[in-house]
Parts: sequence; C-alpha cells; structure tokens
Amino acid sequence: MIFSLIECEPCDRENDFLKTLDASRKDVRFYYVIPFGIKDKALAAANKKYAFETFFDEHSMLSRSLQVYQVPIKVFIEDGVIKKTWVDTTVDTQRRDEFKDWLNGL
Repeated sequence: MIFSLIECEPCDRENDFLKTLDASRKDVRFYYVIPFGIKDKALAAANKKYAFETFFDEHSMLSRSLQVYQVPIKVFIEDGVIKKTWVDTTVDTQRRDEFKDWLNGL
C-alpha cells in the first residue's frame, strides 16, 4: 500500500519506480491510498496517473490509524499486521536497491 498525492513530485518518482517492480512479484499487490483531497477529483486523476489501483482515505481514517504523516510512504501489511514501512525509497540508488532486495527476499 502506498500513500500518495496527485500533485507530488516525490510520489511521481515513487510511482515510476514501483512500475518497474510490478512484474517481478505478482504475489505482492500494490495499492495507492490518497489520504486527503476532493475524493472524486483525486480518484479520477489517480486513475490516469498511477500504475496501481487507487483508493481514497475517507476522513483520513486509515492514515490516522496507521499514523501516516507524510507522503509518499509505503506500508507492507501481511495478515492485517504492519510488517515494514518506507518513506520515499526513490531518493537514491542505494535505497531503491535496498527495497528491491527486500521485495525479492519475501
């Protein structure tokens, strides 16, 4: 699950990065969650822009319960339990490689 915004350059970089990984792990599903904004407008824009299915966080309930305070952030949830989080892994090559290694090691 990736918390992201429509008008967010780091979120765009994260989307570009994750698109390159999608084929490597078909058993791991990526979803985007938009934490705030105008729901219909945000979802319409997201459907054109993002590589994965996108949901809108009504009243920021999910982001508050997961304590998400910045974007982009990735949250790995397994069996309803948060196992790992990352903030903006596309900042540099080392962080991208660390995420890829983690994903390949699942």
